[in-house]
Amino acid sequence: MPVYEYHCVECASTFEKLVPMSANGEPSPCPECGGRSDKQLSTISLLGVDSAPSRGGGCCGGGGGCACSS
Repeated sequence: MPVYEYHCVECASTFEKLVPMSANGEPSPCPECGGRSDKQLSTISLLGVDSAPSRGGGCCGGGGGCACSS
């Protein structure tokens, strides 16, 4: 179920809400004042597999003298 961000046009509060895809177009009243809210454009940041270099395995980057590799 997607999470949507909303901004109340009456009290200016912002809130998030889990909304089923079947109810995507329905209004979401503000939980603070009950006023009309607008759905906001959200941006997310996802890191892919190739976005950061791998250092190996384990907590110390796979080094031989790792204290946690028992």
